[in-house]
Parts: sequence; structure tokens; C-alpha cells
Amino acid sequence: MPAPPAGPKTWRGFLAYVEAQSGEDEVRVPGLARATGTIENGTLTLVCLSQMHCDQLQDRESHAELLRLVRAYYGPETEIRVHLPERRKMRTQDELRKEVEAHPGVKRIMEGFQARVLSVEPRRKD
Repeated sequence: MPAPPAGPKTWRGFLAYVEAQSGEDEVRVPGLARATGTIENGTLTLVCLSQMHCDQLQDRESHAELLRLVRAYYGPETEIRVHLPERRKMRTQDELRKEVEAHPGVKRIMEGFQARVLSVEPRRKD
């Protein structure tokens, strides 16, 4: 396996390194490019899109290959942490209303049409 490039070790640099390895060693870490990675204090933290995505990255074979690549690129003591993103706290109706009413575009419409906000709801992902 070729040595990683000199200079700062970044997530994008790691992805490029993994891609360069694919032809030579048949690197197989499904879903790696869809994760978001950050390196801090000797740990590469990967944030997944879903639980299935996390499971894919933590599969025994994928994880072993990922650990091999991570340690070749970032250093032999580097660890990996894989998790889902933290869920944002749901805002109350009152918080949503205040946020909407403070928006400059909404303010202009309310003033221009002498309108008022009757109700607010979070957007649905249909």
C-alpha cells in the first residue's frame, strides 16, 4: 500500500486516498463516501445517514478494511467511531411562531398586506 500524501490529513484527502487504493487492493468499504468524517484527538468520527448505513460501515469485513485504511492514512493508533447524527430538539409552536414572525420576508408581507400569522407547523418530509 502506498504511503499517504504528505501534509495535513483531511477527510477529503482520506477519501481520495481510499479511492486511489481501490484499483490496487480492491478496497471495499461500502458507503464510506456517503458518510461525513472528522478527525480529532486520534479518532476518526463518521456520521452516517441512517442506521442501515452505520451497520454497513460497521460490518466486520468493512470495519476491518476501514480500520486498515484509516491507520495507514492517519496513523497506527487512530480509532474509528461510527454514529448517527444527533437529532435536533423539536421547537414548540411558540418558538416556531416567533421565528417566523422575525423573518424579514414575513415581516414585509405582514406589513404590506396587514396580515398576521394564524398558525405555524414544522415542514413535513413527504
